[in-house]
Amino acid sequence: MSESCCRFPFGRELLLRIYGPEEASERLCGWLAQRWNRAEPGQVSPCSGLRCTVDYGSCAIALRSKRVLRDLDDAQCGRAVVFASADGAYGVEVEGFGTIIRDAGGRLNVLLDRQAAQSAEDSPGRWLGCEILTAHCMIAAGCCLVHAGAVCQSGRCMLWTGESGAGKTTRVLELVAAGWDYIGDDVVMLRPGPAGWEVSPYRRTAHVSVDTCRRFRQLAALAGRKPLGDKHLFDIAQYFDTRMPDRAAVDEIYFLHGVGDEPPRRLSASEAFECLAPGFLYYIWPDDGPGMLDMVLAMASEVPVYSIGRGAEYER
Repeated sequence: MSESCCRFPFGRELLLRIYGPEEASERLCGWLAQRWNRAEPGQVSPCSGLRCTVDYGSCAIALRSKRVLRDLDDAQCGRAVVFASADGAYGVEVEGFGTIIRDAGGRLNVLLDRQAAQSAEDSPGRWLGCEILTAHCMIAAGCCLVHAGAVCQSGRCMLWTGESGAGKTTRVLELVAAGWDYIGDDVVMLRPGPAGWEVSPYRRTAHVSVDTCRRFRQLAALAGRKPLGDKHLFDIAQYFDTRMPDRAAVDEIYFLHGVGDEPPRRLSASEAFECLAPGFLYYIWPDDGPGMLDMVLAMASEVPVYSIGRGAEYER
């Protein structure tokens, strides 16, 4: 049994300890390090720990009274099945990665698929498996991952959110092209702080459709290339003159809806919660839901939230 560590660069020191056979723990740590560009021993307290093994058969775990909760199939992220058992455990079978089990006490066990563990090629399933593990670490550290873009300038910080395809990335890139600092365009990290709700980058890469690329002169070269899946993935700093702050206090949230041009309208706390709760949250384990909803309710009560049409003009 060996121990490997991976430190995540999210504006604060977060350390994941991975216990297991050397082959398994080092391989998983390497995947996470490749995803987040950093792995090193640390002297900080771990935010989370998990057990890792290599499954030498199938990763379909026969839990007692196994019940499928969600069946996810995405061309970009791969296929996964979320299931539960009668003894309070949850699991996610991720094609091309393995199976992640969360027991009733909240501890994680990762069974890497043998073929996936031996493969040198990256895959959507490997990306999704690492994403699930990282989201668990963030929640364990008291953070909330949300589907939103964020920009800041001269002490002002805005979040842009809405359903998939509502235009979050387009709005963020318009602001970045106009001189705002980039924090994220799809997923960002939120937590309560001394200055209010603080937002931090979750990753450096933007995830942009070909149609969106065509809207920006900075992305003209990308628009003519074949994307990964249906979108281009790129480091924002390679194409835009922007910086990425470690954190910023959120001043306002904009909820994009539809294709109309309704100007910004301030929502009540209950209206804001109703808009944000369905698509704003980013978590996989059902028992994380109540805590995440409490965070969204608190945020909706403390931060101004505006509803705005996709085609509306807004003050920069």
